[in-house]
Amino acid sequence: LDLARRAADIGLRNSEPDHPWLARKRLRRIDYAIYAAPDAPQTFITLPRGGMVAPSQRWVHTHHSDAIVTTATDPRLYLDLAQAGHGQIVLPCFVGAIHPMLEQRSDPILDLAHDEWLVSHQDTRHLPAIRAALRAIEHCLLTEN
Repeated sequence: LDLARRAADIGLRNSEPDHPWLARKRLRRIDYAIYAAPDAPQTFITLPRGGMVAPSQRWVHTHHSDAIVTTATDPRLYLDLAQAGHGQIVLPCFVGAIHPMLEQRSDPILDLAHDEWLVSHQDTRHLPAIRAALRAIEHCLLTEN
């Protein structure tokens, strides 16, 4: 949604916004790694090439296209397939860490690491409801581990 045009009040972004009218706060660094069930093959599960929007999916297609054996139409499905032992997937490390059926199989992938930004419109960020929501989101994301 377009925060600049007030289609939403608060957003999370994977890069610092370039609009000067958006208030922003850097929250944390997001690292990605390869995850799989312990006995899963070293093949990959990903979204079909035409459905890719996430940099992690493009990374798999760029670096491991010969090892892709399964595609799924949505991220929840490929997470389920990975947990069932059908192959490897790339996840943010904070997501992989909460799934006990998955193990981290790689070091963090430097090409995919990015900062996470909490953003809101400059004109509305001081409204009591927006301010409370921004504080709650920040607290939740920074204390989740």
